[in-house]
Amino acid sequence: MANIVTNPTADQSIQSHNLLPASGNTTQSLGNSSAPWNGSFNNFAVKTLESILFADQFGPGDLGARINAAFASSSANVEVWVNQNAGMTLSTAVIVPAYCGIRFVQGGTYAISAQIKLSDSSWIVGLPASVNEAGCANIDLLNPSVVLQQGANANLDPVILVAGQNVVLRDFCLDGNAANSSGNSVGIATDTSVSAANSRGRLRMTYVTVQNFHMDNVQIISTDANDQAEAAQLDHCSFSCSQGGSGLRVQQTVDVHINDCQIELNTGWGILLYGSTALITETDVSTNNSGGIYIGGIGTNILVNGGNNSIINCGIAGPSVGSGAYPLNSIKTVTAVSVSAGIATLTCNNSFLKGNFVILYGFASSGGNAGLNGQVLNIFNVSSGSFQVFAPSGVTGGSESAAFALSPGTAGLYIDGYDHVNALHSVCEGNSIIGTHFGFEANADTNGIDAIHIIDSGNNMVANNWIISGNLGGYGYGIYLNQEVYAEATDYVQGNAFFGTFGKTAYNILPNTYFAGNNNMGLPIPSVGLLPLQPNNSIVLNLAPESSSIGSTNMITVPTSGMYRVTWDLICTTAGTTGAQVTLGLQWNNGVGVQTFTSSVVALVTVGTERSGSQLMYITANSNLLYSTTLTKNGNPTYSLYFRVEFLG
Repeated sequence: MANIVTNPTADQSIQSHNLLPASGNTTQSLGNSSAPWNGSFNNFAVKTLESILFADQFGPGDLGARINAAFASSSANVEVWVNQNAGMTLSTAVIVPAYCGIRFVQGGTYAISAQIKLSDSSWIVGLPASVNEAGCANIDLLNPSVVLQQGANANLDPVILVAGQNVVLRDFCLDGNAANSSGNSVGIATDTSVSAANSRGRLRMTYVTVQNFHMDNVQIISTDANDQAEAAQLDHCSFSCSQGGSGLRVQQTVDVHINDCQIELNTGWGILLYGSTALITETDVSTNNSGGIYIGGIGTNILVNGGNNSIINCGIAGPSVGSGAYPLNSIKTVTAVSVSAGIATLTCNNSFLKGNFVILYGFASSGGNAGLNGQVLNIFNVSSGSFQVFAPSGVTGGSESAAFALSPGTAGLYIDGYDHVNALHSVCEGNSIIGTHFGFEANADTNGIDAIHIIDSGNNMVANNWIISGNLGGYGYGIYLNQEVYAEATDYVQGNAFFGTFGKTAYNILPNTYFAGNNNMGLPIPSVGLLPLQPNNSIVLNLAPESSSIGSTNMITVPTSGMYRVTWDLICTTAGTTGAQVTLGLQWNNGVGVQTFTSSVVALVTVGTERSGSQLMYITANSNLLYSTTLTKNGNPTYSLYFRVEFLG
C-alpha cells in the first residue's frame, strides 16, 4: 500500500489504492484531527457563489457601501445577498444595475437613510411574507420579516426610485418612520426625468407593504402623454397610513392593475387617479380621510381622459367623521379640472363599477341635519362647477378648492353629466354600475341621501345592484334619475333589488328610462321602457298637464336601427280663451338626414278637446327621437300629452 508523506514539502500523488477507510472501518484520519478537512463546514464564508454576491464579504462601510462594492466587483446578471452581518444601516446611496438585484436573506429592520435607485429589469426581494394591512392602527398586525425603515429625519423623496422598466419588488415592508421624521417623504416613486414612453413601465409589486410616509406611500407618475410608467401591476400589496398624502397616486398613466390590495387609514385618498386608467379588483379601500378612490383629470392646455376605469369586487368605505363634517366620498370623479396654464376637461365615459361592497354610515348631528353635514360618502361623484371644482397646483400635486360646496341631499353614487364650468352636456355618460351592494343605516333625518343619484347623464347601465335602506329611512331614493339642465340619452335600469324603508320612494326614473326586472322587497316592479333589440315592445311617456311650450326634448335614444311607430294623444285639460292652441313636433334621423313631423292644431278652448295620431318612421341606431310642443297661450290653457313608441323591427 502506498504511503502518504506527512508534512510534505511538495505536492504528493497517490498512485494506488485510495483514501477510503479499510474494510470494517468507518473513518480514516487525514493527519491532525484539527485539520479543516476533518472538521465541518459550519459558517464558512465566501464572497461569491456563481452569480450570487454576499454583501457581508465586501467592504468596508455601511450596508449601502458594501452593496455598491459587490456590484462593482462583477459584471451584469448578478444578485447581492444581504444578511445582518452586512450591516443594519444603509447610509450610502445605492444604484442597482440593470439585470441585477438585491435579496434580503435574513429578516430584521434595516435603517435606510439614502436612496435606492433601480435600473432596467432590476429587483429587490425579501423573505416570503404576507403584508401588514394597517401598520399604524395599533391592531396587533405584524410587519413582514424584512423591514426597510426610513432613517430618522432622512426625509427621502423617494426612498426607492424606479428609474427603469420591468422592475420587480417583492416580499418586504417599506416603513416611512413618520413618527421620527419631520419633512416630506415618499416611499416608492417612478422617475420622471426621462420622457421616453414606457421607460419606467411594467413595474411589478407583490406582497409589498408601504406605510407611514409623510407624503404619498407610492407614486406611479408619467409626464404629459408619454406614459413612462404605463402598465404597472400591484398585487397583494398594502399602502396604508400615509400621514399627509394618499396611499397610492397614479398620474397620467394608463393600464395600471391593482389587485387584492389593502389601502387604508391614509390622510389623503386611498387611491388617487389623475388622468389615468386603472383596473381595480378585489381591493379594500376604506377609512381614508379624504375618501376611497379619486378619479380626475390633470394637464396643461391638453385634454386628459380620466375615464375607462374599472372597479370590480372591491370593499369601499370612507372615514369615520362626526357631525358637522362636510360630505366625503368613497369614489369621486370630477368632470372639469382647472389648472393654471389652461383647462383640462375630463371625460369619464365607460367608468365601470361591478360587484363592489359599499357601506355608508350616517351620523345625526346635534341639529338633526345629518343629511347635510353628517358622514355622507359618495361612491362616485362627478359633480363640477357649482357643485365642486378641483384645482390642482401642478402636475405633481394638487389640493381641493376651499370653496367646497356640495348641494344638500348628496348620494351614495352621484353622477352629474353636465359640465357646469364649460356648459357642455354628455361629459359623463355611459357608466356601468353592476352588482354593487349599497347599504345605509342611519336615522330618518338623512332622507336627502340617495343610493344612486344621476342627473343630466345618459346611456348608463344600472343593473343587478342590492340597495338596502335602513328601517328608519336611511336613503331618500334608492335610484334617482332626473333632467335638470339637459335631456340625455336613455338609461337602462334592470335587475335591481330594493330593501328596507326609503324616506321618499325606492326609485324615480325619467320617461325614456328602460326599467325592467327590478323588485322591491322581493315583489316585482312593473317594467316600462323600450326593450332593446326586441320587436313589438313599447315605451310609454305620459306628461302631466303642461302650461307652456316644450323645447326640443329627447324621448329616447334608439338602441337598434329599424321601423318605429309613434302614437300620440293631445288633450285640453284647462280651457283658455279664443285662439289658444298647441301643436306637436317630432324629429328623428333616418340615416340620410334629419326628418320632422308637425301635427295639426289642437284648440285649447274647450276642456276635453282631443286629437291623436300615429307616425311611422325609420330611425338609425344611437340617434335620438325628439319631441316638442308649440303653445299659443291665450288665457291660461293647459294640455296633457301621451306617447307610445313601438319598435316594429
